[in-house]
Amino acid sequence: MKTLKQLALLPLFFGLVLTTACSENYDNGNGTDNGYYNGDERPPFNRTITAEVVNGNNYDDIISSVVAVVWPDSIYHIVATGTWSNGGFTITLPETINADFLIPAPVAFALGQFNISDTSARFQEIYIYAYDDRLLGSIVYACFDVFVSSEEASLQVYIAYVDRDVTITGGTFREIYNLQLRAGWNWVYRTTKMVEEARIVSIFSTEPISGLRWYFQKH
Repeated sequence: MKTLKQLALLPLFFGLVLTTACSENYDNGNGTDNGYYNGDERPPFNRTITAEVVNGNNYDDIISSVVAVVWPDSIYHIVATGTWSNGGFTITLPETINADFLIPAPVAFALGQFNISDTSARFQEIYIYAYDDRLLGSIVYACFDVFVSSEEASLQVYIAYVDRDVTITGGTFREIYNLQLRAGWNWVYRTTKMVEEARIVSIFSTEPISGLRWYFQKH
């Protein structure tokens, strides 16, 4: 099963350079800002995601739909299906997912030193893929800046589901977690940056950051 910790090791799209830097404003998941987020008024997760994809029109001929999948084992399971049209997509995530797909939070966060407020919480991540009778590639929500120093960072967002409210903090030498997860769906923001020479750290948080866009990564 893929986990947030494993995903932190994925390529960071160093070739993508954006002129808009990430910032700590509320982002609504649709690729545009929707008001200011002050840390005390975190909005609910909108299960219907409608978004344009960067250069998405280039893929209209090969993508017929999008799917949300989980990987509780070596086989993926589709939990939602959405539409692709004119370089973008719409998908509605289910209110809940099959309990058989969930894993205990202490298992999902077993490598490192973690504080888990409710060890009975069960957790899973979902991933959005372009689809045409098979998975064509990932559709990722991200903000990528030039990644050369502590002044610049790369950010990618994941979608996590938990069956109850839970706080998860702690981590490892290269990963820091500060997750205030609510029952249901959550955006998890991973900022990766160099904090000192030869040490790159990924910071996982549920505090929204704006300046994000959707990208298609063809497999």
